[in-house]
Amino acid sequence: MLCACRPGTFDKFVGESRATDAGGVDSGVDAAVVTPAPDAGRGTGGSAGGNRDAGGSGRDAAAGSGAAGTSGSGAADTGADAEPLDGGADAGAAIDSGSSDAGSETPCLRADDPSSVRLSPSDLGVMPTPAWVSSRYVERSVAVDDRVLWLFGMSEHRSMAAWSEIEAAPAAPPQLDEQMPLVPLLPAAASPNADPVNVTAVVAADDRVALIFFAYSPFLQPIQVGLARIERDQRQAQVVRALGSFFVYSAAPFRPAFGTAPVIEQTATGTFLYLYSCNPHPDLPEESIGGILDRPCRVARVPLGDVADPALYRYWNGLDWGTDAASAVVVIRGVPGGFSVSFNRYLEKYLAVHSGSSNNLILRWADRPQGPWHSLGAVDTLPGGGALGISLYGTEHAALRDACEQVVYLSYVRDFLDNAGMQIAPSETRLVRVQLE
Repeated sequence: MLCACRPGTFDKFVGESRATDAGGVDSGVDAAVVTPAPDAGRGTGGSAGGNRDAGGSGRDAAAGSGAAGTSGSGAADTGADAEPLDGGADAGAAIDSGSSDAGSETPCLRADDPSSVRLSPSDLGVMPTPAWVSSRYVERSVAVDDRVLWLFGMSEHRSMAAWSEIEAAPAAPPQLDEQMPLVPLLPAAASPNADPVNVTAVVAADDRVALIFFAYSPFLQPIQVGLARIERDQRQAQVVRALGSFFVYSAAPFRPAFGTAPVIEQTATGTFLYLYSCNPHPDLPEESIGGILDRPCRVARVPLGDVADPALYRYWNGLDWGTDAASAVVVIRGVPGGFSVSFNRYLEKYLAVHSGSSNNLILRWADRPQGPWHSLGAVDTLPGGGALGISLYGTEHAALRDACEQVVYLSYVRDFLDNAGMQIAPSETRLVRVQLE
């Protein structure tokens, strides 16, 4: 099991065969939220991070130089953070016995203090993609039981799915079958008006089903968000909520569209799914480009069994979870696109990963999904080619972590565009291994 959910929680609203085609700074901590159980396994915008056996290595991949630089926890945090909290108990000598897939116990160290953790990155090269994925763009991944679901972006604004066995702590990018059938991930019912869509996030609801959030994002930020489900080893998802029937962005009155970085947490009052929105408020200068809350993200949560009902989401207003989405405060800033959030057992904190503004990947930690978020450090990336020359879409692939979650795997996309924004070469997704020390 990847999350300690009640059996049948997800079936509450979709079941085996049902699918609905209808169409500021965080200043507090929710007192009802308890520390996550370390063995519960966590969903994430990039993957679901449970215990994994650390055995196995991948084949060598053609890798150029890259991810050569890193800044540790002393780097300036670009998020909307409160003052750093004190570090946890003296966990540097603490050992947790995490169960491996083989049933043996793996002794695991725990970080003494996130502010003292150093990042040691190594570039593993380009992630290979099936032959039919012309853009070579790996959007997201998630572990579902003992399998990994890989989601690929296509140049035609479509997505495709592939499955592989879990290979924890690989020495090279995972290899995938290039002869897989060309099946669109989302059926036409996902977008009634035929708007192009892309996957914004995926999370494991239990050990057989993953939830896929997708969106119409004409200006990089989601305008409409939809929801789908996919079962283990399926290639096409079932539509739960089509575009226009789930979250829809509104400028006046302001209403953000939540659909990125989902993470699941067990609390004293139940199992919740947290979901983020990175739509800036159009009437707030501080959230405009260059403002003190530039590229802001807000967070909502909902009981896992009610994830398909937008009326049941509650929004973090800095003090509590309220019913008004417009009152949601900024909890992270400086996020240029989608990102991932997961619970990391080595840190005993939530871990957020996203691209920075200067060819790097930003890592942050928090005690709660609503923050406050603090800097863990940054990892340099290779720039893109052409006019922009930047890397984008940083995320974590938590299914690849080692058994103790002290080694994490991040990816980013290099685009090659001319001055008119046209593709001059296929984009590529590069995988970076980061040791937390």
